[in-house]
Amino acid sequence: AQVEAFYQQWRDNFITKADIDYIASLGFNSVRLPMHYELFLTDAQRAVRNNVITDINYGHDTYKASLQTWYNNNQLFNDANLEGFQIIDKLLDWCEANDMYVMLDLHAAPGGQGSDQNIADIFHANNLWQFSVFQDVTDRLWDRISERYLNEPRIAFYELINEPNNVPGGGQAIHDLSQRLITTIRNNGDNHMIMVHGNGWGNNYDYMEPWTFSPNWGLVYSAHRYWIDAADDWVADSNPNQINKMANLIAFRDNNNVPVWVGETGENNNEWLRQNIVKLDNAGIGWCHWTYKRHDVGENAALMRIGGNYPTDGASAMATVLDQIKFQNCIPNTNTIATVTQ
Repeated sequence: AQVEAFYQQWRDNFITKADIDYIASLGFNSVRLPMHYELFLTDAQRAVRNNVITDINYGHDTYKASLQTWYNNNQLFNDANLEGFQIIDKLLDWCEANDMYVMLDLHAAPGGQGSDQNIADIFHANNLWQFSVFQDVTDRLWDRISERYLNEPRIAFYELINEPNNVPGGGQAIHDLSQRLITTIRNNGDNHMIMVHGNGWGNNYDYMEPWTFSPNWGLVYSAHRYWIDAADDWVADSNPNQINKMANLIAFRDNNNVPVWVGETGENNNEWLRQNIVKLDNAGIGWCHWTYKRHDVGENAALMRIGGNYPTDGASAMATVLDQIKFQNCIPNTNTIATVTQ
């Protein structure tokens, strides 16, 4: 109960209208919302999932079986008041007030879309690709999101699955699930643009070229650019479907006549950040800075930092954490902001 209460307050405090107003004031025209599928479960369903934490083996088998039952009985993602929908709706309102768009990014997919626990909330690596129930649940979630927002002009596009990595079956497995999700969304009459992510943290598109999908209109291709040596950026990767380098990113766009967008870039020094943005802007490629707010004792590559000694040990420290993450208590990383927005 304490953990649930903490994370509810975290979500309530971490991003508010004041944060979105501030992001808009810096000149950004969009916000990428990283979504956890768990927030679209009911409280009772989330309780079953959370039981896995205390018994990873028995609890996980029980959870998988429960997911299958809920899916078969059409008991998933039906309540219009689920927290995931409430968060999206609030963000849409805040962004509309600032003439900004929203991208819906399924950042933590059911079962886990890879082996990297930093970017997903996974109990076992790659379960999304290993058990059909997790793919069924992913499809059902996008079906419900699409039904709810198909006529929503404030949404720029959907990101189907963030950063698949080390996927068994590689691009072909990612392609097959992506095709299923595209079909579901288009069958709803939803004309939003759809961003696909390839293997290798959303950068490799072997077996995922635009001509492999049907329908293939309205697709956008993702690249995430971190720590690429500036001098190496124009030395093309031998694989034309590996697109995080500038040379490959531009060539993939031009050769396939498809939009590309850098959904994440940042986490580097200001010199690197500046030359990276100049390259992308000169090439006419949109980008999104990662990340907005992160703890540190000094300036970092986020736009804001959660300052001071950041207590994380024990329930007694949690009230301090919840206070420090509020917009009014966060500290602008002025040098990073100047670098990113000049």
